[in-house]
Amino acid sequence: MPSLETQAQLAALLEVPELMRAHAPAIARRIAAGIMATPGVVVLGDIDGMCVFYTEGNGSYDGHYLFPPWTRGTVLLRRARMFLCAMFRDYAAVVIRGETPKTNLAARRINRVLGFVPAGEVVNPDTGLCIKYILTKEAFLQKHPLTTM
Repeated sequence: MPSLETQAQLAALLEVPELMRAHAPAIARRIAAGIMATPGVVVLGDIDGMCVFYTEGNGSYDGHYLFPPWTRGTVLLRRARMFLCAMFRDYAAVVIRGETPKTNLAARRINRVLGFVPAGEVVNPDTGLCIKYILTKEAFLQKHPLTTM
């Protein structure tokens, strides 16, 4: 799955108001600051949803789902699995971490279905109390053998 290659491509994608409203405030600020200029950032997807992965080094990434209101259910899960598969296969990810607001039950369920496991809690200044999640390549391959390498 190809990633977006320029800030202009990302800017055009984010002109859809529904998609921009789907972003967490922290992500919106990063996008406004020039996400594509961040060394090692990987952005996968299109208008029907995308994921942004910030490298933390050594195959570790901080990941964020960005799905508009019209992408839900099995379509959302299939796309998220494709993004994760691409990260583990094409970008040599070995672990992906993220945070989900404790009150966002739908996103927490998505995390569990994808194979992420809770790894504590943190207070995020933008979104409040969040659950930290982690997904290793090994755990992903065990849970999703048909979508993998």
